[in-house]
Amino acid sequence: MSRSHQQAPAHGSFGDPVLSTSATVYGIALALLARGKTGQGQLVTTSLLHAALAMQLPELVAVERAQDERGGEPLDYAGQAMFAPYRCRDGRDLVIVVIQDEQWRRLCGALGRPDLADDARYATALDRARESAALGRLLADAFAIEVTTIKEG
Repeated sequence: MSRSHQQAPAHGSFGDPVLSTSATVYGIALALLARGKTGQGQLVTTSLLHAALAMQLPELVAVERAQDERGGEPLDYAGQAMFAPYRCRDGRDLVIVVIQDEQWRRLCGALGRPDLADDARYATALDRARESAALGRLLADAFAIEVTTIKEG
């Protein structure tokens, strides 16, 4: 195969290559340190799952802090308005998955509700999760007047 254009080297694992490489290098450094102290070699393993969870720690803390602000009332993130099926005017269902703020703004525009994109209650993904029940009702109403066609934009 010609390498006329730049290609990233192939990696033998899934996940973020920087994260997996960093975890492996850290493990090797700890193993060398232990060998230097004890004279015995060490088995080095990494877990992409554990590394990914560690990377999400700030978000997990934000969710816990939001729960504390609500007086300990648990937050229900199970039924999310941003990851749900909606019934359209033609009786067909449309499933949405909206993760990024730009996706949210584009959805609002496609539904003819640009006002929702500017509503402070739905400014961030965490805000939309907190207001999921109310937002779900708004989206259900908006989708009920739409037909299941893909709008470009």
